[in-house]
Amino acid sequence: MRQSTLLDLIAGLAPASAGAITFEDDRSKARCRMASASCFREDASFPWLTVTDNIAFGMREAGIAAREVQRRLDHALDLMGLRDFARAYPAQLSGGMRQRSASPARWCCSRG
Repeated sequence: MRQSTLLDLIAGLAPASAGAITFEDDRSKARCRMASASCFREDASFPWLTVTDNIAFGMREAGIAAREVQRRLDHALDLMGLRDFARAYPAQLSGGMRQRSASPARWCCSRG
């Protein structure tokens, strides 16, 4: 079994074809009960959207209020050191900066 397959099974992203996953002798503990997001090796940004729009995309699609989107966006840009690149497109960023801009797009979308 590949590592990514095991992680998909634990997260509930894929059904098991056979067997069971247990943790500390308890099958119920082996299921992830938290909201999860996938993290790809590639940055998975939309090339036609700016850093700001890529980060805000999922929040807007999830129906998060505009004021809250802006608050989370401001926090993410500051936290990831991308404030000066907010209007840049993915092709204008280094590989590391693209990864840093893709990370908040995943975790900002949670409703918490």
